[in-house]
Amino acid sequence: MSDWPDSEIMRLSANDHFVDVATPHGVETLRLRLSDAIAEMEPVEGVCTHRSHWVALRAIDRIERDAGKIYVILRNGDRVPVSRKYRVRLEDVGLLERQDGAGQGG
Repeated sequence: MSDWPDSEIMRLSANDHFVDVATPHGVETLRLRLSDAIAEMEPVEGVCTHRSHWVALRAIDRIERDAGKIYVILRNGDRVPVSRKYRVRLEDVGLLERQDGAGQGG
């Protein structure tokens, strides 16, 4: 992971009234709403995978399926869940194949 700048953010995760901010060197917790933290990420390209999780596209290593559930695996090894509602966002950026008629409602 030596190609990652020290301060590059890989993911944001809601944790009650706080946001966990993961970089290649660990996690910092800030008192902030997840929506505000995501807004601060501009111009970094990223996607919400779940109502409580946002990931930087550059940080994604692979997609993993386990017992019918989908996870995004980041380059630092973090495993981030993908909910049905947010799956379409991963389809839109080409990380998942589209399901016929599924994921469009919501």
